[in-house]
Amino acid sequence: MTLPRLAPATRLPGWALQIAAAGCAFIAAGAWTMTMYANHVLVLLTDEQVEQLVNRSGTYLDLFWLPKMVLCVAGFAALAIAGWRRRAISRGACALLGLAAVVSLLPPHPPTGVLAGLALVWAVRSAAANGR
Repeated sequence: MTLPRLAPATRLPGWALQIAAAGCAFIAAGAWTMTMYANHVLVLLTDEQVEQLVNRSGTYLDLFWLPKMVLCVAGFAALAIAGWRRRAISRGACALLGLAAVVSLLPPHPPTGVLAGLALVWAVRSAAANGR
């Protein structure tokens, strides 16, 4: 988790970087779980059993994404606001981080992961270009 190490180079608050890093970890954990576990379960169950599983545990499966949602909203929004106010990263990266924060309220992980990844790369490149 090298995201918190950006604090001195970008003048972003360390706590916001740590929360965003935890959110990114939950994105990765959700992606791994859905790829490995869900695929394994779907191979073992019949179509009817899968339908029953989804209908009975819909809320439980939605709660699986709750840590990702909370941590990503808090971390990405804090980074966007702090980066904008401190002019630590480019405005475009701040806007993309804000969009990633809003999109992270959706259960699936791919949109959040892609937007957050692009925003963080943009933030690091803009900080490097400014000599920070």
